[in-house]
Amino acid sequence: MQEKYDRQIRLWGEAGQRDINNAIVISLGSGSVASEFLKNLVLHAVGKIIIIDDAVVTEQDLHDNFMIEPDSLGKPRADEMARLLNELNPDPQIITIHKSPNDMEALNEQTINEDAFIVTYNNQSTEFLEKLSDFVREHQARQVHIQACGFMGAIYLDCKNHYSFEGPSPNTLFWNDFRIINPFPALKEFFDSFDLEKIPIELHANLPFPVILYHARNRYIEKTGKQPEFSEFRRFIKSLERDADKENSIDTAYENSVLALNEYLPPNTESSFSIVDDFPENDPFWRLVRSAKAFYQKHGAMPHSGEIPDVETTPDLYATLKKLYREKSNEDWQEVFQGMYDIPEDFKNRFKKNIWRIKGKKYPPLKESLKQISAENDFIHDQETNDSLNAIQNVFISSRMFFTKSGKVPKLSDIDEIKTILKEIGAPQNESLNQVTEHILQFQGAALPSVVSTISAFAAEEVTKAIIRQQIPIDPVFIYDAVHGQATNPKM
Repeated sequence: MQEKYDRQIRLWGEAGQRDINNAIVISLGSGSVASEFLKNLVLHAVGKIIIIDDAVVTEQDLHDNFMIEPDSLGKPRADEMARLLNELNPDPQIITIHKSPNDMEALNEQTINEDAFIVTYNNQSTEFLEKLSDFVREHQARQVHIQACGFMGAIYLDCKNHYSFEGPSPNTLFWNDFRIINPFPALKEFFDSFDLEKIPIELHANLPFPVILYHARNRYIEKTGKQPEFSEFRRFIKSLERDADKENSIDTAYENSVLALNEYLPPNTESSFSIVDDFPENDPFWRLVRSAKAFYQKHGAMPHSGEIPDVETTPDLYATLKKLYREKSNEDWQEVFQGMYDIPEDFKNRFKKNIWRIKGKKYPPLKESLKQISAENDFIHDQETNDSLNAIQNVFISSRMFFTKSGKVPKLSDIDEIKTILKEIGAPQNESLNQVTEHILQFQGAALPSVVSTISAFAAEEVTKAIIRQQIPIDPVFIYDAVHGQATNPKM
């Protein structure tokens, strides 16, 4: 398994791959959008896929469904798609259920929990989608709806109370954890043990740069009576040089002088602290965030991660410095983890390792995003593009409403009724709305294969982010316009 998915594990680590292997995706449908979407997740090795659909393969499926063969004509479409998906990757367990994708009873028969993602596609009854949204929330699952027609597409996402605490390139954050401004007692004692004017020049040239910055900051404040200012402070650091040809420590301190200017709290961590009260008290992640926030408020510093980057110095001094930080980290996290014996050690260790990049986002129920009307100023583009993106969202809303009333996908002959619905929901009336309306109705629910492939790949990527919890997925609504080559989120 490790060798087979080596490239993926390099991207999101073993913990991320385990999360994918444990995930359950329930696809309500087996059409062309479903096949493109599930193809991506099968290649990721998502653990279990359940396809609920009673459709049989038609001539149209042979033209637009990537996972259907000519010999499949007349056979159960879900079975044929499952067979070919498993040819791509035999590891995922793929189950098919021959029931209507709109049959809530089929869902009630499944074990649905927080590991499950429920997926719907294209025009569905608004009543069904609202009922499904309530069902998903009740079972603590997550949900995505993918819509594609013509050159247009949209993704609607409900990741519930999403959090992430891993991701790429963490090392730059650890540079802010040297505690130069507010050193803990043992670190302060270590810093103070060096008299920059009396120690031998060889030692002065090889001091860890945090020692230089600590003394430079204190001397600067003592001399000027004010907090360090960037340019002046850098010049002051250079003035501490004793031998310009040997002073590696001074050069490194100069390059990292910003670390001695202000205490740093990562924006994502600060944001997580500010929204923590919006999330359930019994959620393990948010319990840890609350405890870390209390620690920060009490001590004026984050609990130490236990990690520091490589520092140019002597091996003995680096070992001493690293030991001090690790001991402080153990002490800090003992306080943060106090009373949290029910949270798995692996989960706590991942949180500790990634405390500098925790993030959180609260998603609205999908039923709210599906009927969110786009207004004139919802996008940050030129006016023409804004109008087009707004129109796509609003025409998709009206198409679903039409489908709910009539039970059929709207076509060009239904344009007057669609325009009436658009006025009723308050969609901004402009030329872009007229053009998008005609465009979508001309395709009668069908979409270009390239658009289906693109929007499905986008959706699979965002669902993967949600599963592995290493990034924050897109906002609840994502609009794709292949005509103008634009894709963006409306303001929520």
